[in-house]
Amino acid sequence: MKDALIFHSGINSNNSNVTEEAARKAMKGLAYVPVLADFCEIDGERDFTTHAFEYDEEEDKIIYYEKQIGCITADEPYMEPDEEVKDRMNVYARVSIPRTYTDAAEIIERKGGTDISVEILVNDMSYSKETGLLLNDITVIGLTCLGRNPETGEIIRPGM
Repeated sequence: MKDALIFHSGINSNNSNVTEEAARKAMKGLAYVPVLADFCEIDGERDFTTHAFEYDEEEDKIIYYEKQIGCITADEPYMEPDEEVKDRMNVYARVSIPRTYTDAAEIIERKGGTDISVEILVNDMSYSKETGLLLNDITVIGLTCLGRNPETGEIIRPGM
């Protein structure tokens, strides 16, 4: 079984920068974080979509369309240097996706894996011209399986 790349330190495509210290601290709270997915069907093939929610201003709450399809296990997460990007550390953890209730495991197997997007709470951040937006303290609150835009069929890439 291959462990999942949950997130990484350093600059990501959203132009924020998770410090290595913040990544190490966030690793301590990964056990049982939910894995979520929203589903679509394009040309007869099931896939995931993206973060699927909306904000209800009247109720002042977020309405999630994603379903929980699994969770990160209590196995110890770990960090390894990225082989391609200098000064980046990757955080890995074991994820459990049951075969009952959804076809998420089948989708992941058919695709040979799937990109994910980490959902975080930012507890502390700073900004400077030299470093950009530094995320100094984060909490991982979920992982979302990514697939395709159900309207355009375009592949959705992770921000991190």
